[in-house]
Amino acid sequence: MLRTSLSAAQRASPVAKARPSHAARRKATNRRTEPVDGVTLPMHSVRTLLADLAPLTRNVVCFAGRRLSVVAATPTPLQHRAPALLGADSAAA
Repeated sequence: MLRTSLSAAQRASPVAKARPSHAARRKATNRRTEPVDGVTLPMHSVRTLLADLAPLTRNVVCFAGRRLSVVAATPTPLQHRAPALLGADSAAA
């Protein structure tokens, strides 16, 4: 698909590297996300994100073979926000 919003005369070079926006430079410098509800979170790679999400558990415990009880870990701010960012229902997690 061709982009016609900028003419060739307006661009210095069609293959020149794009300059990052101010927000992108700020994220790269601070290594933090934009605030949502006043909370910023650290930037992650896939590996570090999975490592931070891994401790969120939901355990089913059986007491003396009779009573089942669900024990859920208290989520960190990142773990609490992750299902919403993925578009998933947190109750199903």
